[in-house]
Amino acid sequence: MAYPGRYAACSMTAAAPLPFRLIRPRVAARPIVAHIPHGSTWIPAEVRAGILLSDAELAAELVRMTDWRTRELYAWTGRLGATRFANGLSRLVVDCHG
Repeated sequence: MAYPGRYAACSMTAAAPLPFRLIRPRVAARPIVAHIPHGSTWIPAEVRAGILLSDAELAAELVRMTDWRTRELYAWTGRLGATRFANGLSRLVVDCHG
């Protein structure tokens, strides 16, 4: 199952990303931090093993629970000099607002 566009709906077998990334601005930095939540679909294998959903059910849940365009939505903050904090794990693993 794939989300329209360039995003895969499920990244459970992809190489492990960092738990989070700091994206530095390309312009003069300002004292602003922009949090980019829920944009990742990555679930570590050890966490996946404890999820009782089938692969198809989990892929469907990831489509529903992922905020697909957050990196694009927050890109403008980097042009203002903000440092962006991007979560590298699916919100099904860590929900930063929970």
